[in-house]
Amino acid sequence: MTQTRTPLRRPRSAVAPLAIAAALLSMGGLAQAQEVDSVSVSSARPTTLKVRIAGLDYGEVRQAVRTTARTVCRNAVTNHELEFFDIGSCAHKAGARALRAYDSAQTDRRLALNISTEGLAR
Repeated sequence: MTQTRTPLRRPRSAVAPLAIAAALLSMGGLAQAQEVDSVSVSSARPTTLKVRIAGLDYGEVRQAVRTTARTVCRNAVTNHELEFFDIGSCAHKAGARALRAYDSAQTDRRLALNISTEGLAR
């Protein structure tokens, strides 16, 4: 005699649909549209950078400042804030200003220098 087995059925519970409904209500409903015009995106490159100088000797600080000053000035050219032929003078002025700040802050033992094109003569 062959017997066929019938799978056992689980009793349906009303807890799962209620839990889903409670979760949706607690989230405040379905996703709502947001205003796009309140978001502004700028493609401008940074004209102020910070150089970490902790643990560097003077030669390494000088090299880091010169490289960063050139990058900052090149970014100013990309942003159309400075003419292409002014990169050299801008980098020299920004680097010199940062190194003066470094020299005057030797007693403070600062951990970073700010290098910026702000306030440079154009």
